[in-house]
Amino acid sequence: MMLAQLVMDAQATITPMIDPVALGTMAQPQTAEPPGIAGFKNILSWAMWIALSVCVLGIMVTGAMMAIASRDGRGGEHGARLLWVLVGCVVIGSASGFVNVLV
Repeated sequence: MMLAQLVMDAQATITPMIDPVALGTMAQPQTAEPPGIAGFKNILSWAMWIALSVCVLGIMVTGAMMAIASRDGRGGEHGARLLWVLVGCVVIGSASGFVNVLV
């Protein structure tokens, strides 16, 4: 309760200090794309397809290694490797979303 009250007091103190006119004069990014961006987008598209293909290949290789090792009773050793491959797939698949959030 006390922390919430401190936050509310700080907000009430700071809010009048913000000058809306000064905020309105800040530079606004342009929405027009720079020249030559089409080639860069093409390269990014190819890189994304290659990265996702490598992810699929990594899952397939890890699955094959697990299947081969399971005959010897060592199939569980590759579980961590599969987890890291799947984490990599999530990061690659959501990379554009991460960038859009940051920009």
